[in-house]
Amino acid sequence: MDYIFLQEDLDHLRSLLQNIHSQARQAGKDMGESCEEGAETFHDNFAYEDGERRYKLSAQRFVELRRIAESARVVTPNSDTTRVSIGRIVTVRNEDTGKVQTFKIGSYMVLRNPEPGEVRSVSYTAPLARAVIGKRLNEEAHVELGGQEQILTIIKIE
Repeated sequence: MDYIFLQEDLDHLRSLLQNIHSQARQAGKDMGESCEEGAETFHDNFAYEDGERRYKLSAQRFVELRRIAESARVVTPNSDTTRVSIGRIVTVRNEDTGKVQTFKIGSYMVLRNPEPGEVRSVSYTAPLARAVIGKRLNEEAHVELGGQEQILTIIKIE
């Protein structure tokens, strides 16, 4: 399976993998240091057990995210702003509430919070994004969010 990523999101994923790898190494180091306390305390060695738990969690997450990164396919947003696609910033209006929201159609995984003033990303796999991808300006998208059918009108594509 291909996992579609924007370059900046894949770069962030790779940075996250480096951090997780460092955390796993530190947990292993902590486990080793805890063993220096002596064999008679091994069965009640909280530091060792905590290090082992952290190592297992880090290793498991690392393997999962590395598999995704290795299968990632980078896409560049196309220049066509007449249709919603990955990498585009979309503004929609909820026809029932009148609420307007703006979001970016993001990568398979959205792993970072937006900086102040930056538009939030929504994974292209999310129901909201799936509903609007391929739509044109002023088209309606029907989506179920929070257990309710909503009608969204595309009012801007950047």
